[in-house]
Amino acid sequence: MRPGDAAAASTAPTATAETFAPATDARLMGRLTEKILLIYKEMGVSIAIHQATERAAKEHDRIVATVTDPDDRLTEVGEVTAALRQELRAAAADPASSKRRA
Repeated sequence: MRPGDAAAASTAPTATAETFAPATDARLMGRLTEKILLIYKEMGVSIAIHQATERAAKEHDRIVATVTDPDDRLTEVGEVTAALRQELRAAAADPASSKRRA
């Protein structure tokens, strides 16, 4: 690095985790994971905990990006739950699907 580069480097914007990902809403993340595991169990379909958590993280990021009020975010859990049930029912009806009852 040359002598004048230090000043330029200190004023350059830096990327942070918050620049690329929304802040984590722990309560929402917990509810999503809980509901995903519950729905799979109710439908008789097996899912690994890491898969349920990955799905919850994806839904979490989508919700946090579109809904600002933390209480309103929790109402989105019902939408995710309904969509997941519908997805699993459709997959169970498809003979080519691997999402069959355990």
